[in-house]
Amino acid sequence: MNTKGFDIEGLTGHMSPDHSGACQRREFLELGELDCALLRAVHGPLQAHQADVAAAFYGHLLAVPTLRGLLADPVLFARLQRLQGEYFNSLTAGDYGDAYVRNRVRVGIMHHHVGIEPQ
Repeated sequence: MNTKGFDIEGLTGHMSPDHSGACQRREFLELGELDCALLRAVHGPLQAHQADVAAAFYGHLLAVPTLRGLLADPVLFARLQRLQGEYFNSLTAGDYGDAYVRNRVRVGIMHHHVGIEPQ
């Protein structure tokens, strides 16, 4: 998918760590199989709160003046809120394989593209 002249999929592929690199990052974070199993165990009950978590998160973002302008488009806002819910779902699923890592890299690239830097 090209977004306004840049190839996000190409960048994501280029910037994503390989499987070994992703495993090393999980080891660094001390995210082990027991942690993943515990997350999978609470995943179902947490899904009931997915929309509430996304709404609360975006309510918080709207309180930040510099972000409020980026979220002014109601169609974009609804899409981002839905994507945040999906992220919460994937975060609590306990599966942090290559697809999860690639998605997180893709989100980071998009944040950078629109001017949201990790601070």
